[in-house]
Amino acid sequence: MAVPHPWPRKNSPSAILRAAQLTFQTLDGDTQQVSSEEIWRIRATSTSDEPPGAIVIDYAFDRVYVKESLASVVEKVGGVRPLKKFTLPAGRPVYIAAAKVTGVTRAIPGQHHPNAHAIIVSREGQTQVRETREAISEALVK
Repeated sequence: MAVPHPWPRKNSPSAILRAAQLTFQTLDGDTQQVSSEEIWRIRATSTSDEPPGAIVIDYAFDRVYVKESLASVVEKVGGVRPLKKFTLPAGRPVYIAAAKVTGVTRAIPGQHHPNAHAIIVSREGQTQVRETREAISEALVK
């Protein structure tokens, strides 16, 4: 006799309905809804081509810039899915959805930032971080 799973399959209608739709305030004062299941990275803006003082939420193969504080966004997303905090090469925090990580590779000197020790890989993209591969792997299983 098959024992039913206590949770729905990832692609079942009930699982899709249970994926939290989170609402964030965009820079223009509007709102944007994002499925919690699609969020893979959260960080503050840092490059000259990004709006200063904003928070970047990377989801699926897209991103949204929001007015909310990093702490507020992390709390909202972290309430519905596990996030792990790492350090970008410049020393700022980045939060990665643990379930989205597909691998961890080494940073290659001359190709990656000099302060990067590892690359966190997901289907949607890569993130260079200061932590070692071992520290990342350990953090992801906690």
